[in-house]
Amino acid sequence: MKQTLIIFCILLFGVVNVKAQFIDRYSISVGTTYATQEWNNPLSSAWKLNTDYRFGYAAFLSAEKNLNKLFVLQSDIGYMQKGFINDLDLYFVDGTSAGTIDKDVIFHNLALDLTFKITPFSTKFAPYVLLGARGEYLLDYKDSYFTEDGSGLVFPMLGDRINEFNKLGLNGVAGIGIELGNLFYFDIEYSHNLSRKTDDVALEIEDICWMAKLGYYFKSN
Repeated sequence: MKQTLIIFCILLFGVVNVKAQFIDRYSISVGTTYATQEWNNPLSSAWKLNTDYRFGYAAFLSAEKNLNKLFVLQSDIGYMQKGFINDLDLYFVDGTSAGTIDKDVIFHNLALDLTFKITPFSTKFAPYVLLGARGEYLLDYKDSYFTEDGSGLVFPMLGDRINEFNKLGLNGVAGIGIELGNLFYFDIEYSHNLSRKTDDVALEIEDICWMAKLGYYFKSN
């Protein structure tokens, strides 16, 4: 956890330092996330939480500094909605449903990116590649809930585990995109956690997210 905090602070210092220099471009972007988590017990191969992907939202402010004709240093800060669909169902011994489940698990994250944008072509419609890291801070979450038939009692499904999550996390980021006339851009990113989501050795979590964003340059030198 301390190592993750140090890395997050380094990323934050990098963003602040970059913005203190002569920034070449600022932009704002909005988009959608397509995320899930895979929960496994490394001590028991038979245990696995069944999950699926769910859509969410994202919004970022970005600043860019041209390092040379090929590399651009980009920093982003914003909000990401991540999570997953809990595909667990509960049944009585006779096979009938024990109740209904609100399957959506939602994480509200503050995200801070530091990435290199590789721009091999200087054209009106210029493709690029993104490589870097993302620090995330868990602001809040929504649990999946089970409502028991008959009594109507509601029970949280995963909150006890989620409460053990490390608030700070580090993710690797890779993506591709295209700039449209130095005014708009569109990119698709993939991210995966590099740090542990929890310190519990009996639980391994893979945090996976795809994100598509459309951005607008409101200041460009």
